[in-house]
Amino acid sequence: MKGDVVKKLAILLSILLTISICNVSFAAGDKAKDKKDDSPQSFYVTPDGNDANPGTKEKPLRSLDGARKLVRKHLDGAGDITVYFSHGEYFLDKTVIFTLEDSGSEKQKVTYKALPDQKDKVVFTSGFHLTGWRKITPEDPGYELIPPKAQPHVYVVDLPKELGLFRYMYDDKAEQNAMQRASIGISHAIKNDVKHLPHLRGEMWEKPETKTTIEFNRPMTNFSFDASAMDLRLFSTDFNINLLPIEKADDKKLITKVASTYRVAQPYDMGLMKPWEKKIPWAWLENNLEGLSVKGKWAVDPDFGKIYMMPFLDAEKIYAPTLTEFVRVEGLISKKTLTDKPVRYLTFEGFTFMNGDYASRTSKDIGILNDWAMVDKANSLMRFRGAEHCMVKNCTFEKSGSGGLRFDLWAQNNTVEGCKFEYLGDGGIGLFGYGPGKKDVNKHNKIIDNSFYMTCEMKWDVPAITIWQSGFNTISGNYINTVRRQAILLAAPRNDVFTPDHPVYQQAWSMMRWREIDKKAKGVGVSDENASKFRYLRGNVVKNNIIKDVLYGLMGDAAIYVSSPADGELNKIHTNFLNDLNCGITGGWSGIYVEDNVHGIDIQKNIITRSQFFKNPIVIGKVRTKTSPQANFFFECLHRKPITSFDNARDHGPLVTAIAHKDNVTPIGTVIGPEVTSPQADVKAKYGDDYAEMYKMLCRNTMPDTNMKQRSDDPRKFLEKLLKAIKKDVPKCD
Repeated sequence: MKGDVVKKLAILLSILLTISICNVSFAAGDKAKDKKDDSPQSFYVTPDGNDANPGTKEKPLRSLDGARKLVRKHLDGAGDITVYFSHGEYFLDKTVIFTLEDSGSEKQKVTYKALPDQKDKVVFTSGFHLTGWRKITPEDPGYELIPPKAQPHVYVVDLPKELGLFRYMYDDKAEQNAMQRASIGISHAIKNDVKHLPHLRGEMWEKPETKTTIEFNRPMTNFSFDASAMDLRLFSTDFNINLLPIEKADDKKLITKVASTYRVAQPYDMGLMKPWEKKIPWAWLENNLEGLSVKGKWAVDPDFGKIYMMPFLDAEKIYAPTLTEFVRVEGLISKKTLTDKPVRYLTFEGFTFMNGDYASRTSKDIGILNDWAMVDKANSLMRFRGAEHCMVKNCTFEKSGSGGLRFDLWAQNNTVEGCKFEYLGDGGIGLFGYGPGKKDVNKHNKIIDNSFYMTCEMKWDVPAITIWQSGFNTISGNYINTVRRQAILLAAPRNDVFTPDHPVYQQAWSMMRWREIDKKAKGVGVSDENASKFRYLRGNVVKNNIIKDVLYGLMGDAAIYVSSPADGELNKIHTNFLNDLNCGITGGWSGIYVEDNVHGIDIQKNIITRSQFFKNPIVIGKVRTKTSPQANFFFECLHRKPITSFDNARDHGPLVTAIAHKDNVTPIGTVIGPEVTSPQADVKAKYGDDYAEMYKMLCRNTMPDTNMKQRSDDPRKFLEKLLKAIKKDVPKCD
């Protein structure tokens, strides 16, 4: 009996052990089944695909948003994901938004890219094809307002229901591409009783409602459309242009929806050439029939539902945009705390973005220095708002009223490489951090090997590249050509906005993080030593950029302009080649200009050739610490004052210069040293390595086009003679 019990217990234990082993085996099998595969995944998109498809080569997706949704389902933390786009047009009628749920990771990077080796482009566009154009007739509304000579050449079409009031139009057949809104000058009709303050900065404290009204000295009848369909373009100063939407107008006055940067008055006298004295308008009405006078002009009337145009060639391929911001990558932004959650590891490669609209000013916009650009605004084709380790590579941003690309607020370790920015209404690239305080989270980004051509064609005073409240970035190897204003701006809020009890209606005063700023850095007359601790503009490196034919629209201060750097590591401006700086209708200050509470600046080995300036090729304003520009090279520079100093710069090092004044094109070859005298040969030899580095930059194989190859020849030959004179080896051009 006892033996039977023991036997039964043994059998029971054996059964339990078997069940346990089976459970372990099944569990192990389940875990093996659930294990994440780290192999890469690929999906495909074509213009004729279907977003209900699985995204294979045989069954591709159709849209960027469809690809985003599919990728989200496959984000498991391991194995890179690549989405390939076939050539063709992808129409966008709403912004594609990537959020934290679409974020990649260090172990699972996500790339959206054009299929390699395609002959045609992958194009994202919001352009609506306008068809049905016909010649205007006397029976059409507004016919009698069009200049008589233009009437036989004007076309008209009904405004499609898909479009509202747009500000950009594009002709795909014409070489000029972008058409301009019809405009008329109204300077002659504006009363002159409003004057600027002697010190223009004082107007920053004036309330917005005091800068929205224009009164006329005669009855105005140039309102062919409802005033709310028009904009006011206002030339406020030698360095500021406003493009303001109009609230209402009658024959006596005009009121804008948004305040002008400065007073609505005859442009401020900077002591330069006065364009208004030469009968150049300083105020214009845009979008009206009276201005339809030359080819490429157009206007839209939302009340009558008509679009009017005088085409370059014909009306076959005319497009109007339906969207401003095409793609937004947006993390979790927490403005009140010191930490955001960025989207990470997304790459966009090989795409073309085109035909976006201009983003009009609103009362909620936050402008930086002189309102040259807006902070945290949806006015670019692609926008990163809370991003880290993201990349935009070999993309083209073109033929749009909007800007190209911007990184707002949190932006770290992002890269823009090998991209083109052409024919844009706003700026090319912008990095915009938080306001002064302790949230220093826009930094360590790279803008390298990009090209810029004819940016800021609607907002004339915005730079091609803007770095605002952002540090430790690298801006290198870019080619910036034919831009109305500055090529590169590095800026932060000036000391005079550190006034919590005195609102400033400019320089992003509303973004000041007062709770994080020490008491010593608050108030009127705050010292730079205290204020600069709460700025983030430090440690940027601007090097090896080629800049040509900028400053042609406004004075612009300089091709490279630095304002109000922060304490800490110096910003560096090294080995840039500046050529053919036309300096606008009013004349430019300089090639490189540094001002406003300068903690310090490192300027070395820059080459400035065949340019003319109101001041000197390099100007450094008030500095607090030692600043030593060294071994910069000027060749055939015309200026109104002789180059004898750096305007208050301290202890500046030797500077090689070859200046051609009027009627003298022979390089002089003097060197300006610490005491404005020609130093001995051994001092020149000390900087031989610097001159050799500049020589290599001027080699033909480093130049971006034939014109620049030719323009670099003479200054390179001059440096060759200098190197031989100081017995320094002349580098070989590869």
